[in-house]
Amino acid sequence: MVVVFTLIQSAQHSTLEKIVLIFATSLFAGQIGHPNAHELIHRSARPLRRLGKAIYMSILMGHHASAHPLVHHVHVGTSKDPVSAPKGRGFWRFFGTRFDRLVSRGLRCRKQTP
Repeated sequence: MVVVFTLIQSAQHSTLEKIVLIFATSLFAGQIGHPNAHELIHRSARPLRRLGKAIYMSILMGHHASAHPLVHHVHVGTSKDPVSAPKGRGFWRFFGTRFDRLVSRGLRCRKQTP
């Protein structure tokens, strides 16, 4: 977020250059941050799991730290898993329904966890 804020405040770049740089920075953060955070939330050591959660929050995917182990791991490959597409459903048709189901089920499971 610091990089994006710095780019926005910069006077040496045009608006188009800022948009391209922010887009590139976001892609980089997501492509590097997501796999690392995913591995960290599966660690048994609490500090590593917390670091994974912090990374997910920094790339605006904080819900995934709860939803992934509480929903996906429990229901993988079934109709209750919001990230398993039904057989025969194409990517673009499935993609539109994934995010809202994942967030809502993740929140529900988080509330039920002691």
